[in-house]
Amino acid sequence: KEEGEEEEDREEGEHEKQKENRKTLEEEKETKDGKLMTTEEREKGTVKVKVYFAYVYAGGVVLALLTLLTSVATQGFSVVRDFWLSDWSTAAGNNGSQSDTSSVFWHPNITDVEYYLTGYASLSGAIVAVTLVSQALYVLIGYRAARNLHMAMLDNVIKAPMRFFDTTPLGRIINRFSSDTQTIDQTLPTRFAMTLVNILQCLASIVVNAVVTPWFLVVAVPIIG
Repeated sequence: KEEGEEEEDREEGEHEKQKENRKTLEEEKETKDGKLMTTEEREKGTVKVKVYFAYVYAGGVVLALLTLLTSVATQGFSVVRDFWLSDWSTAAGNNGSQSDTSSVFWHPNITDVEYYLTGYASLSGAIVAVTLVSQALYVLIGYRAARNLHMAMLDNVIKAPMRFFDTTPLGRIINRFSSDTQTIDQTLPTRFAMTLVNILQCLASIVVNAVVTPWFLVVAVPIIG
């Protein structure tokens, strides 16, 4: 009777062992087939508008508006300075005569270069000052956006359930906090500033050409549209 009980216990132990081995094989199969670890999602095509708004919101809406305002002011002062230099050259060609009606600036009846030199220096100084403020705002927006996005990502990872760590490879999480964060820290602020400056320069060129040569709009509007 004791031998029969021992044999039954031995059979139950082997059955439990086989059951555990079968469960382990099923788990390994799920992991191998990708059922446990989720595949990394990748967006294709153009960047969605909401992504740009998310970056601007992380950097600060007020700072973004101030940056846009200072960038527009920089281009505006630059255009006015070019017109001022053109008016100066025209006045010099007329030997100081004020009879030329093509000037877009009011100026007193003086013949020396003090008036034009003072105006040109003032506009150049304004460009330098506004540019410094604009660049400082670019850096501040980039810093705030990088910090806020990093803290939001860290908060989501800390509060994530255990299933997230079971289904997400550790290397993928590390990449988010290393290479992707480096891109947000170093690349995005520079690209953001260059893109905005180039757009404003193109708009300024169109405005200047439209003022100097109104017929330019006949050709420019169909191309832009």
